[in-house]
Amino acid sequence: MGGKEGYKIYIGELDDQAVHPYVAGLKKDNPDLMKLSGGYYLSVKDDRMVIVGFDERGTFYAIQTLAQLKDGDTLPEIEIIDYPGVAYRGVVEGFYGQPWSYEDRVSQLEFYGQHKLNVYIYGPKDDPYHSSDWRKPYPGKEAEQISQLVKISEANKVDFVWAIHPGQDIKWNDEDRQTLIDKFEHMYALGVRSFAVFFDDISGEGTDPQKQAELMNFIDERFVAVKRDVTPLIMCPTEYNKSWANPKPGGYLDILGDKLNKGVMVMWTGDRVVADITSEGLDWVNPRIRRSAYVWWNFPVNDYVRDHLLMGPAYGLALDAGPKMSAFVSNPMENAEASKIAIACVADYSWHPATYDYKDSWEHAIRVIMPQASGAFRIFATHNSDMGKNGHKYRREESVEIKPAIETFLNEYKKGNIQESTVDLVANEFEKIKSAPKQLLATTNNLALIEEIRPWLQQFEILGQAGITAVELASADLSGNIEKIWERYNNLLQLEAKKKFIDKNSNQNPYQPGVKTGSLVMQPFVDTINMIAAEHLYKRLSGRDDLMPAATTVPVLYTNVGQLKNLQLQLKEQTVAITPILEVVRMQPNEYVGIELPVLTGNLKIVMDLNTPAARKWGVVKVSKDRKNWMKVKTKMEGGELMAFVPKGRVRYIVFVNPGKKMKEIYLKKFVISSDELGSNENNQAFAQDGDLKTVYKLGNQPITFSNTVVADGDVCVSVLATSQADINVTVTAIDRNNKSYELGMMTTASTTFSCLPGTQAIRLVSNGETPVNIHEIIWK
Repeated sequence: MGGKEGYKIYIGELDDQAVHPYVAGLKKDNPDLMKLSGGYYLSVKDDRMVIVGFDERGTFYAIQTLAQLKDGDTLPEIEIIDYPGVAYRGVVEGFYGQPWSYEDRVSQLEFYGQHKLNVYIYGPKDDPYHSSDWRKPYPGKEAEQISQLVKISEANKVDFVWAIHPGQDIKWNDEDRQTLIDKFEHMYALGVRSFAVFFDDISGEGTDPQKQAELMNFIDERFVAVKRDVTPLIMCPTEYNKSWANPKPGGYLDILGDKLNKGVMVMWTGDRVVADITSEGLDWVNPRIRRSAYVWWNFPVNDYVRDHLLMGPAYGLALDAGPKMSAFVSNPMENAEASKIAIACVADYSWHPATYDYKDSWEHAIRVIMPQASGAFRIFATHNSDMGKNGHKYRREESVEIKPAIETFLNEYKKGNIQESTVDLVANEFEKIKSAPKQLLATTNNLALIEEIRPWLQQFEILGQAGITAVELASADLSGNIEKIWERYNNLLQLEAKKKFIDKNSNQNPYQPGVKTGSLVMQPFVDTINMIAAEHLYKRLSGRDDLMPAATTVPVLYTNVGQLKNLQLQLKEQTVAITPILEVVRMQPNEYVGIELPVLTGNLKIVMDLNTPAARKWGVVKVSKDRKNWMKVKTKMEGGELMAFVPKGRVRYIVFVNPGKKMKEIYLKKFVISSDELGSNENNQAFAQDGDLKTVYKLGNQPITFSNTVVADGDVCVSVLATSQADINVTVTAIDRNNKSYELGMMTTASTTFSCLPGTQAIRLVSNGETPVNIHEIIWK
């Protein structure tokens, strides 16, 4: 409806006794509206509009709803009575990694107001004044920014909660208690009226629940109660998930439940560090902490998979859990704008848990965040939702709609007959993947978001190109045309090189560097086609079914610590590293963590950052050839890192061990092994006869001889697979058992087969061009 003459607007609050008669009796008739801050009544009729909030926040939310309902200059006739299902709803900036910028936070706070979120917890792990230097006040610039953020929060009806993380080095004495109060006074002077204390991810004396409860009560009584305008105190415990909690009566959580003042709220991440939120899980923890849990949901946080973006639907949230929680906050990615999809979904869930529809919520968030290119944005988000294999074993669905067609394609390919309809479905999806980045890069809708995800958009476009090529490769393979097969395979190799370049040069954080996209369904599809086609090509050229491309051997994790068994390795030239884990690692007696190398290797350098200098006193580094005989390696501390060298001898197994009789705690911020023997040597002749079409020998100005790997008294054929940035011009000469040579001919195409005389022992290749030729495989038949 549009505005017209005589149109009346009434705005008020239910606390105001002077509200218009149109809403008289609203309190009495709708008691649910009075339960939580933020409830409101909104009515749009032909001759009037009424906006009435339970409180100021409710009126604000009514206006946000009105803005969402507006279509141009018109509004629908509507009557809404609305109120939240969870009292506190929002975001905890509690991740490890690069904290959000001031501009990020401004954008976030405005977004929260629009989506009826009323809590923002400031607690980035890598802000020193929050954690490592918690005793120090913020310097001028940082203090002024926080003060401004508090004002922006107030304008958007958001509680700005400032959190401190003192547990790693706190001293349980009067001096540190007063220092903490002084720090809160400093924040109070900046305008902060909501506070939290985090004891997560710490070890040592700071984990004592009795001392923690005493400190929280001290703050609650000496600061919160005295100020009167400060909201209830929030605590993140050390045992913040079920997998770490002692289930026996009288344990850590029971102590907190018994000792903590009733007004202090206690945070909880679920059954594990990263987990779905279940009603059963809340039923387990609430009796122990003697209050409803303050849910800290570790999604879409990606500080344990920083090479991935988590932009899929927010599901795994119990619809009946609303009454069992005091609050619900999401821990986001360091990619602030990209996190808004999940945050919008969290806003929907925490406002009305019982009616939450994660699919509809996700679809709506896509349109709100990228209205000018929502189709392309949806394609990107659809294929960027899973986090890949990770230490937390938490996975998300990805590429859901196209997955059945992908599976059908692979099954039909393996059977040797791909239906045209299947080809069309898969090829069209990869065409959308290829096109989406260009559409998004061209939009001016949300420039901050586009800049954040730019490396992933670049990688995504290559994935689209690779998928189209993989479809063509499968078709060429079934046709049996060797030249087309090798041409498409070569195209995939070039695209893979581009992908690796982006992965090595973008998003180079110290924990999970690189850029991964489509890693659950779409990239594995490309890899599978690549592998099967290579196997088929190798068999065609060799004429033997028993000759299979050799499986590339790689280092693997070697540990018996249950907490670490799902960690991934990071492989680079001449180094292999265990993906860091930022939580406390508990090593029982005789438990170890390390790496198994694929072959005996020497000249090893081992570097570990355990964030626990005492670990050098009780921990031992050992190496072995066979897992039977172990040798202890001397270590030294250098710049806070534990270092060891194995300059002599060759080993396969390298471990850090707890040899004592008591459980020990460490962090695993770094575990890197380096050696000049690790990684591939492109100038090694073996890589041209290893059964792996991806490996290469660079043929330059110097000739190279390849031995006959097939024992045969009769005629011999040899196939050469090559690539080059220029025309291929290679002279091929055969050498017999008497070391006499004869010319086989010229190689001018990427795939060439030569017939040799009986007794041929080798071939020699000479490049006649200026550009090196990559020899991928020499196959004797």
